[in-house]
Amino acid sequence: TKERAALAWCETVTDLANKPVSDEAYHSAREAFSESELARLTLAIVVINSWNRVNAPFAVPPGALG
Repeated sequence: TKERAALAWCETVTDLANKPVSDEAYHSAREAFSESELARLTLAIVVINSWNRVNAPFAVPPGALG
């Protein structure tokens, strides 16, 4: 399903420690999403990860800003 593909892509994009995104992961995501959809999904993941990395050093609890 698209939901599972989105979660798998999210984990792949989020966990980049010492490894690039594999061709297999990219092709799997492209089977579920158009190029435009995958670009938008990736941007959403990057924004969420950015906020997590801004909040973590200041120990901001989840939901505290919303």
